[in-house]
Order: sequence, then C-alpha cells, then structure tokens
Amino acid sequence: RVLFRSDLASLEADPETILAVAADAPDPSGLAEGPRPERVLGLHPGAPLPGAPLPGSPSPGSRLLEILRGPATAPEVLATALGLARGLGRVAVVTRGGFIGPRMLGRLRREAGRLVHEGASPEQVARVLTEFGLAPAPLGLDAALPEGEPAAGHHRRAVSDDEILERCLDTLVDAGARILEAGGALRASDIDVVW
Repeated sequence: RVLFRSDLASLEADPETILAVAADAPDPSGLAEGPRPERVLGLHPGAPLPGAPLPGSPSPGSRLLEILRGPATAPEVLATALGLARGLGRVAVVTRGGFIGPRMLGRLRREAGRLVHEGASPEQVARVLTEFGLAPAPLGLDAALPEGEPAAGHHRRAVSDDEILERCLDTLVDAGARILEAGGALRASDIDVVW
C-alpha cells in the first residue's frame, strides 16, 4: 500500500505503509521526519508532452517518474517504488536532495523570462525550444513570461533564435552540472533521462 500525504509527522500508519510525498520540491530532510522515516520517499511524475491539456500536470504520454530517496529510505521501500514505476509503464529515475526536473525547469523558466524581458516574444522562445525538441508546455509561455518594462538602463532588443537556444541550453547544462556536483543525481545519464 502506498499512501500520498504532505503532513508526514502527524500521520499514523501501519508498519507496511509507504509514505510517498508528491510535490515539486519536497524538503529532502523532511522525508526523515515522522515515526517511520525508512518508509518515506518522494514521487514526481514527468512534465507533460506537447498538447497536454493542463501545463504542469502529468500527461498519459509522459513516461518519467522521479523517485526521491530520503536520507533514511529503506532499500525495500525504494525497490517497491521502482516496481510501482515499472507497473505504471514509467521510466524511473532515483534522485537525492530534490527532484531533477522541477529544479532544471525552474532555471529554464527564469532564463526564458530574461529573454522575453530583453526583447524575445514568448512565442519565439516556445518555437525555438519546440524546434530543438524541448516541449514548451511546462514553461507556461502564455502567462508566466510577462513582457513588462526593461530594468532601468536596459533597452528591449531583437533576440535571435540562436541566442535563445544557446542561452536556454547553457542554462540546462549548468543546472544539470550543479545537480550532479551536489549529488542530487546518481549519474549524468539520469539527468539525460529526465530531459
């Protein structure tokens, strides 16, 4: 039995229950709180593929399931989560210290916002990323990237497709390297699988 609950400390569960936190950014240290920290882990489904009805929600075409191993998560609990992923037809990636996808997506959103602020249109950013093979749906380009006024001393300018792609990819590479350096991913190929 797998139970999803955000308030782990107050949950009374039988010794066989696995407590799975389903959130974009659970506090990894919080997974060690509560009466049975060895039975706690985090689960995060992958971002939707293009055309998903609700940006940010899992879609049937998304095959990723990130499994956040807490500091005290027991090996058999991790094995059960991996079996759950397999049973759901998902590709599982085990992480430590936080989920890979949401952390990298946050960095990508910020860079896309900077590009729009400097002069690119949200549609241009979405097109460039889509043509490269990244789904723009998680960026929420329709609402999350206000054009706004540039900061004092800055002027809006034409931003080329090449600059958009280079800056967005550089941002993703840097974010992935930092996650790997901090031990958030077990190996570089896990980051590739997430993306």
